[in-house]
Amino acid sequence: MTPIRGDDEFGAQQIDMHYPSINRCNQESIPFLAGYTEYLGEQLRRQLRLKTNRPHLYLTDQESARPLSQLWPGATDLAVAAGSRPIWLVVAGLKNDYTCKGWPLEYYQEVIDRTSNRICWVQIGLREHNHPELRGVVSLLDSGPPMRETILLAHRAVGGLGPVTFLQHLMAAWQRPYICIVGGREPATWVQYPYQHTLHTVGQLDCCRPHSCWRARVVPLGDGDAKDKSLCQYPVTEGLARPAAKCMAMIRPEEVLQILERYP
Repeated sequence: MTPIRGDDEFGAQQIDMHYPSINRCNQESIPFLAGYTEYLGEQLRRQLRLKTNRPHLYLTDQESARPLSQLWPGATDLAVAAGSRPIWLVVAGLKNDYTCKGWPLEYYQEVIDRTSNRICWVQIGLREHNHPELRGVVSLLDSGPPMRETILLAHRAVGGLGPVTFLQHLMAAWQRPYICIVGGREPATWVQYPYQHTLHTVGQLDCCRPHSCWRARVVPLGDGDAKDKSLCQYPVTEGLARPAAKCMAMIRPEEVLQILERYP
């Protein structure tokens, strides 16, 4: 492998990838990866189209053969805690830029409470991104595996649960089930991957009809960010540990539990 250090070395050009077709996804059936493919084709002046709607990751034979207990220091504890239960990864936190992506913490907790006897839930994420620790999980918040080992952990996991986030794309790469809580913010066709379950409420409220709202925050955070002006029309603030958009709160834990019952 030859490293390329600049645009002019070996006549190479570096392309910063974007997906401007996001601005059409309310009107057209465009998946997220097709947005990247379309943009790359425009830069290369070639007609490109998405062939497989998922990311592609590759492991060495050594990585594929490594048992769960040897993925990173401390992984033995996870293997022991899991026992014979299948591992599901959960991302219950969110970043402050798009708090509208948040599903109520109480809903995540109910799902875990009602399934922890048969599922080993592993919580991943960074506490700086508002990831309160859930009960009844193996917590890898902050102190969890590095990036490559996180990829390997997802490869070993049976499935995942959370919003539109990195874990969703990672599980799609390994063709694992992922229960994606979307609400009314984004079109289902934009975020949907094969083998994944997209729980959305697009069209069920006037704020996401006839198309998704794409709002940023549930309530203002007062941090000077312009996203404080892109607020949810129907915030739910009472009875929840953190405010949630009504379109997210409408998706009940029972819907997730019904999906989980389909998996052994």
